Amino acid sequence: MALPLLTFYQHLTGLTPQEHHRAFYESGAQGFNTRDIEDDKVRTVLVKALYMAIATNGSVVITTPKSLEKLTLQEISKHARQIVRRFKGKDNQVKLIVAAIKRLRIASRLLSPRDQPPQWVTIGYCDTDPVPLWLLEKLWTTTTT
Repeated sequence: MALPLLTFYQHLTGLTPQEHHRAFYESGAQGFNTRDIEDDKVRTVLVKALYMAIATNGSVVITTPKSLEKLTLQEISKHARQIVRRFKGKDNQVKLIVAAIKRLRIASRLLSPRDQPPQWVTIGYCDTDPVPLWLLEKLWTTTTT
């Protein structure tokens, strides 16, 4: 899945993927092991969420701590607008991207093992947070980014 995701990342953002993007996508992680809501991390996770939404034509839950919910939403909105602007004048691609964005859902209350959504990514959690094991196991730790 890393190669299609890297190509998709470059297509959506216009940026050349770096080694840490390849490593993150290749790892199967759903989010970074950090509370840091930094541009590159949000963009990387958002691209994965949009890829999943388009590939399956389904909803994708973006999990985030309640304390970071507003900031996460602001950052996702900022990056989504940048992506849509990049495709201005390409109506079919804009429609596809906007439809995928509309299938993203923010959730901040996932505290039990039963709460695991079928498709999800995460922003703002780290391994010291009291989160279900299914989320904890999909946090990616790196010193490269």
